[in-house]
Amino acid sequence: MPSLAVLVPAGGIGSRLGRRTPKQFLHLGGGTILARTLAHFLRHPDVRSIVIAAPAEYLVRTRRLIVRPGRRGVEVVAGGATRQASVRQALQVAPTDVD
Repeated sequence: MPSLAVLVPAGGIGSRLGRRTPKQFLHLGGGTILARTLAHFLRHPDVRSIVIAAPAEYLVRTRRLIVRPGRRGVEVVAGGATRQASVRQALQVAPTDVD
């Protein structure tokens, strides 16, 4: 059975939406887009680690959204100036012993 790490590049500010709130924090179908994304991967039996790269100014908000008692394997890091930089930041803390 594979052991997977998921990188969620959620570092954007959603400027194309024209809203003050980044799109990952907008509510859609009973939860934020980020929370719904996280829930999907948490249900997958092969996912061992999830690393979310969030905007630096939203780190506290992101952690509050995802932290639950007993939940393990989810980390939040500051994203970079570009999507590629955010993925690089997430890769630096992702476990190395996953498929």
